[in-house]
Formats: sequence, structure tokens, C-alpha cells
Amino acid sequence: MNNENAIASLTQEIKNTLVGFIGSDEPGIITELVQIYQNDTQALMESLHEAVANHDMKTITSVTHTIKSSSGNLGANRLAELASSLEKLSKAGDTTAVSAQLAQIEAEYELVCLALIRLLAQ
Repeated sequence: MNNENAIASLTQEIKNTLVGFIGSDEPGIITELVQIYQNDTQALMESLHEAVANHDMKTITSVTHTIKSSSGNLGANRLAELASSLEKLSKAGDTTAVSAQLAQIEAEYELVCLALIRLLAQ
């Protein structure tokens, strides 16, 4: 699947999840939830980068758990899966694999951000 198709699919999945969560297609509520997610996740990603750079496995575990939960609740399931994988790696103390997994999370996070921008523009 190319990026354009991935973004379109992810946008629809997120919208469907949010509409299911709130019970209606209220643009104001969807916008608010997306903005909260964007702000929180941006801060979490910054914390994750710092924790990986410092090999702080306890913080990596905590941050990835939060990213996993919030992304799953949003409908960004691939990002949630990647965060879950990183959470497990950090619990195992595998610093080499943690760095490699971070790159995958960053790439998926970029797709999620693009999907959210598209969703807000609808």
C-alpha cells in the first residue's frame, strides 16, 4: 500500500473509531479529541526520543504504554502495535532493538499525523 492509500485508509479508520466512540459525527468533538491526541502524543514522542537516547528503559516502557493506549483508542492501530512491541523490548532491556523499533514508530507516527491533518480538514 502506498503512503497516499495508507493515509486515506488511516484517516477513515480514525474517523470511524471516533464516531463510534462518541456516538455521532460531531465535528467539534472530533476536532477537540484529535487536538488533544496531537498535543499529548507530540509530548510523548519527545519524551520517548529522550528516553531512548538515555537508555532509560523505565521511561520508555511508561511512554510506550501510554502511546499504545491512546493510539489504540484513536484507531491508529498500527502505531499502537508498534508501541506495544517497543514496550516489550524495553521491558526486556534490549537497547539495540529499541533504537530500531523507534524508527518504525516515528514513520508510523508521521502517517498518523498526516491522517489527522486530513481528518481535521474534512
